[in-house]
Amino acid sequence: MKFKKGESIKIKQGVCDPDYPNIDISGWQGRIVEFDGEDEDGELYIIAWDSISLKSMDSSVILEAIEEEIDYSLITLYANDFDKAAPRDKEKDVELALAELEEEFFWSDLGEQGERIRAVLKTAKSNSEKDRLKAWEIYLKSKLKFPMPLIYVGESEGIFKEGAALNLQSIDSISDVMGIVGTAKMEKGSATVPLCDLDSETENEANLALYDYCIWFANH
Repeated sequence: MKFKKGESIKIKQGVCDPDYPNIDISGWQGRIVEFDGEDEDGELYIIAWDSISLKSMDSSVILEAIEEEIDYSLITLYANDFDKAAPRDKEKDVELALAELEEEFFWSDLGEQGERIRAVLKTAKSNSEKDRLKAWEIYLKSKLKFPMPLIYVGESEGIFKEGAALNLQSIDSISDVMGIVGTAKMEKGSATVPLCDLDSETENEANLALYDYCIWFANH
């Protein structure tokens, strides 16, 4: 065998992805995962893309791979398609890149709602919890109209009782634990409430935006 497990490689010029012939992968890099046999065209190897190659992938290709249950982080190529190369990242960087992609594309199974959630997340300055919540705060402030009649669906606490009607008055702050927090008014007074504990019985653009946020917050 020409290559050993764990060796870093670089794709030669003019090589295209066997599954997507219109995608030129010249210059991409990865690491040998294992030898995958040999035929009349040469030795085959399974390669795991490095973090830089993963981040350069077109989102449409990743989505298609997910739908077809193909592991987009791996590729099988002949030995004459690549050369040995110096690694340009560490395996920990690959793990982090994959975690970010899995987070971003986790929502693809939700169809149109997943696309809306992904669109909001793309506006975040980074993948940190604070920046993603900030992106949602900006988005919700652009969509919600106050006062907004809603239903409290969280656990009964203080003046808030599960199933009770209330009016959301504003979006006020971001909490590390509760997410986006607003002020809600009820018959017995007003208090702060996490938006993830609110729901609506009617469908409109504002309520849909709130529902998208609640789904994201419960599953992220």
